[in-house]
Order: sequence, then structure tokens, then C-alpha cells
Amino acid sequence: MSSLATTKTERVIRQVLMITDLILFGRLSLTLKVNWLDGVFVLFTAVCLALFVCAWIPWYTKAYRGLGIEEHFGKLAGFASYLAFVVCLSRLAGLTPLWVTLSLIGLPLAAFGLYVNCILIGHHRKDKDTQPPSFFAAGLYQKNP
Repeated sequence: MSSLATTKTERVIRQVLMITDLILFGRLSLTLKVNWLDGVFVLFTAVCLALFVCAWIPWYTKAYRGLGIEEHFGKLAGFASYLAFVVCLSRLAGLTPLWVTLSLIGLPLAAFGLYVNCILIGHHRKDKDTQPPSFFAAGLYQKNP
């Protein structure tokens, strides 16, 4: 599944997700009645959007792109994009029990992932080491004498 999350499929899913989100937010703005289900959906979508932003920001130079926290952010955004895609499609199809269940399960998971991202960003900001990211995991130590 991790190899699937880093392919071009993820980009297509995110683009379709953005389109479905725009449709659903347009629908919500047209209706004056907003209940707690809409609040769960909006909160879930906002957390997923924050995960996408973390994955979109380049944290390292071009030579080390995709390593370290960028790899983690990408995989987490992949999970969130697939889950949000299913939630949005089920909401558009009118399958209320399905999208509510997935949102209530996915919201704590995505929020915990966002919390972990904040911790990793904090450690990344404090780190003064000049060693490249994922030095041992990516096998970069074999290239350096």
C-alpha cells in the first residue's frame, strides 16, 4: 500500500477530492441548516487539508526530496486522501451511515497524524545536524566515505 500512496494515483485522487470538496462545500453554503454531521465533515476535511499542506511543503533541498519527514508526510497524506475520497463520494451518493462512520473513524486517526506531523516539524526546526535526512535508512552512508 505504501508504494501505491507514492504514485501518480495519489495526485489524481487529491484532484478529484478537491473537486468533490468544492461541490460539497457549495452545497453546504446553499443550505441554511447546518447540523453536527456537517460539522464533522468540515472538521474532517480541514484536518485532511492540513495533512496535504504538510506533504506539499518542500522540507529539504532537491537532493534529498522525498526522504525523512517528507516521506512520512506523503504517506500520511496518501492515507488521508483515499479516506477523504471515499467519504466525499459516499456523501455525494447520499450514503449517510457510510460517510458518517468513516468520518468518525478517520477524524481521530487523521487528527493524531496531524499531531505527529506537528511534533516532527518541531524536531525538524530544532535540528542543527548537517547530516542528510534518512542517512542510514536510505543507504546514503554507503555513498559517503
